[in-house]
Amino acid sequence: MDTAEIVRLDAERQENLRELLWESHRDAVPIRESFLQLRGAPPEPGPLAEIVRKGYHHAFDTYLVMLGVTSAPPFRLHVSVDFWAPLLRRPTQSLRNGRLALYRSLAILDDLDLFRQETHLGVPRFQLLNESGSGDPYFHPADRREHYLTLPHAYWERGIDRELGLPGKAVLLMARSLHPSGFNLPTARASEWYGISPDTVRRGIDELVRAKLLAYTKETVPSRNAPRGTTVRRSYVLVGPMTRRRPSKPRNAA
Repeated sequence: MDTAEIVRLDAERQENLRELLWESHRDAVPIRESFLQLRGAPPEPGPLAEIVRKGYHHAFDTYLVMLGVTSAPPFRLHVSVDFWAPLLRRPTQSLRNGRLALYRSLAILDDLDLFRQETHLGVPRFQLLNESGSGDPYFHPADRREHYLTLPHAYWERGIDRELGLPGKAVLLMARSLHPSGFNLPTARASEWYGISPDTVRRGIDELVRAKLLAYTKETVPSRNAPRGTTVRRSYVLVGPMTRRRPSKPRNAA
C-alpha cells in the first residue's frame, strides 16, 4: 500500500472507531479484574497471562474493541470481516493480512472462552462471555457487584492503542486496577500475581513511562536481602489521559 492509501485507511479507521465507541453511550470500557487475576489464596492468573505469554497482540486489541462496543444485553456482536479487518489492522499490516489476523484472533478468543462463536443467517456472530475465561454468561460487572477496572475511550481516541506494545498494554490494565493515588508494582511478584514474566512487566513499565502515561517517585527503604541493608522502591501513578480519578464522596458524606 502507498502512503496515501495508509493515511486514508487510518482516517477511516479512526472515524469508525469513534462512531462505535459513541454508540456504546459510555466514556470507558468496564473490564472485570478476573481478566487479569482470579482472586484467591493464592491468586491465579486470568486469561491475560496466556495472551501476553503467547504474543497474541492482535487478539488483545480485538478483544478490547469488541468488549467496548458490546455494551447492552444480549451482549452479542455481528462481525463483518470487511468492516472489522480495517478497523483492527495493525499499522504495518496490509488489508489482506489484516483479514487473516482477524480470523486468527477470533479463533483465539473463542478458544479462551472469552467469546462464543455462532453463525446467524451465514454471518459470524459472537456472544460475549465472562472475562475470567470460565465460559459463564456475561453480565455487566457492576450489576453483579464484582470488581472491575475501566479503560477510557481516550485509549483509542488518542492513538495509545497504536503507540504501545503488548507489554505496555498489559501493564496499563494492571495499573488501572490499582490504587489511583499511587501503587507499587514489584516485578519479582509478576509471575505469581499475573502469570506474566518480570522482564515483560519491566518492558511494559518502560513503555508507559516513555509514552508519558506513567510517572514514579523513588524511596529508599530497609531490605534484609540487600547488600547494604536498603533498596530503592518505586511508587507509580498513571498520568495524562490514562489518569485514574478517585471516586467522589457521596453528597451526604462527612
